Amino acid sequence: MPVPTVSPAIWERTRTLSYLLMATPQLDRDEFSFSVHVEQLCGSDFREMADDAKDKVHTEWGKGHTERLRRPQRSRPHRPEIGDDLDERLTESVKENYPTVPAAELPFERRLELLADVVEKYLNELGVTLKWEPRL
Repeated sequence: MPVPTVSPAIWERTRTLSYLLMATPQLDRDEFSFSVHVEQLCGSDFREMADDAKDKVHTEWGKGHTERLRRPQRSRPHRPEIGDDLDERLTESVKENYPTVPAAELPFERRLELLADVVEKYLNELGVTLKWEPRL
């Protein structure tokens, strides 16, 4: 698999969503490789989980938690090393969450963005939202 490109905004969103799913506020999201963050998002059928989460609250973050996304300082895309196994897991996770989308035909970043959308929806159902830091 060629090395994918990931925009700074998708990079930060992926890292933040993964951090929220890990539910370990004592850890810094910078402690983990980007591959670990992608693996975290590939973990479940978040579309189904979002439907089941309507009356639940996130145990670590609580209802009404807003996590601020750091504005990327970088303008050029990241080029993370993603192995073939993780690329396949990402494709399978997108297929699981979006059965009608031809996931295998989409570029890496688009698959990651689709998965981030459904993970964010799941977290929203638990009362956790994302908000970009204001521009200075």
